[in-house]
Amino acid sequence: MPPLHDAAARAGATGRQSPPLAVKVARAMRAAMRMTARIPPQPPSLTTAIADRLRQQILQGTWQPDMAMQDREIATRLGVNRLPVREAMKLLCHEGWLTAHPVHGMTVARLSPAQIQEAQALLQLLHNHLAQHAAVQGGLAQQMYTMARQRLQLASLQAIPPAVNEVAATAQTATH
Repeated sequence: MPPLHDAAARAGATGRQSPPLAVKVARAMRAAMRMTARIPPQPPSLTTAIADRLRQQILQGTWQPDMAMQDREIATRLGVNRLPVREAMKLLCHEGWLTAHPVHGMTVARLSPAQIQEAQALLQLLHNHLAQHAAVQGGLAQQMYTMARQRLQLASLQAIPPAVNEVAATAQTATH
């Protein structure tokens, strides 16, 4: 019998199948909740606060997809040093909010159709998980749900002209 080189063939030969995505997500969530239950909460750092503010500005349409973000300009506007701004931008890049371009800096990410579809699937899985486990409200699952929902908001900004986003941001500010 020839050797089995790929995972699918091995799984078929042993009679085991890979668990569905929902099972994998549920297992990962349980493991993450066990780990995070032991970590005491930390106060937010300046970098985290800047990242939160930039993320909010992106969602409000202040920064459009493919728009260049200059750390010097942001630091001046916020009245802080450039280092925490750069670190915040790296964090947002890691989270998928920004795209790094060598030599040219960073731009607001433009999500591909596959990334949008992935965020929709994740949002649905997490919604179902949270509905089944009401006790985990405010935990890691809730944070992941919020992040997936924000990714879909970012995707919706791609289809809206900048002038419409400015009007929406102004209306949202007026209601708060």
